[in-house]
Amino acid sequence: MLRVLHLMKGKVKKRKSNSFWLFAIGEFVLVFPGIPIALQVDNWNQDRQERKLEEVLLLEDTNKLIRYETILVPSLFNLTCSADHGLCLWPGI
Repeated sequence: MLRVLHLMKGKVKKRKSNSFWLFAIGEFVLVFPGIPIALQVDNWNQDRQERKLEEVLLLEDTNKLIRYETILVPSLFNLTCSADHGLCLWPGI
């Protein structure tokens, strides 16, 4: 009877160590590919934020150019140019 109990105890210990190694391998299989995936998601999010900022800056620059155009273009038509000297003067100068 003692011999049977001793054999059963050995099988339980063996199962415990097998389940530990199975758990360790499973953990490795989950964590190892998870790290590159997390890095890829972080890079994707960073690129998305940079594109959004770039779009905002380009829109601001476009609005500035439109404002400058509305100010400068009408005043350009008021220039008087001298063909002899190649000078352009503002009216009243």
